[in-house]
Amino acid sequence: MDFPRLVFTSPGDQQCNGGTYGYKLVADEAEYESALKAGFFATVPEALAKKAAKSAEPKQEAKPEDETEADPIDALRAKAESLGIAVDRRWGEAKLIAEIAKA
Repeated sequence: MDFPRLVFTSPGDQQCNGGTYGYKLVADEAEYESALKAGFFATVPEALAKKAAKSAEPKQEAKPEDETEADPIDALRAKAESLGIAVDRRWGEAKLIAEIAKA
């Protein structure tokens, strides 16, 4: 393999028919191997194929694991309702806190 040479990633700031890609110049075998481990590829088509494979994977929605990660507005609404306060869904955090303090 000849050096220096380019390695490629996608997306990037360069345009081609398959999308966009970025590149980096590596001077020797050690830099080349390091770049491959960091997510670069030997050719543009390989970089574009990896990007296409990633975008085809279904994205999973983040779900709160416990009450501490839940929306604070929802927690305040639940607390207000447990205190017998008729909650208007348009109320913001400040209004909810004020109504809870009154109760």
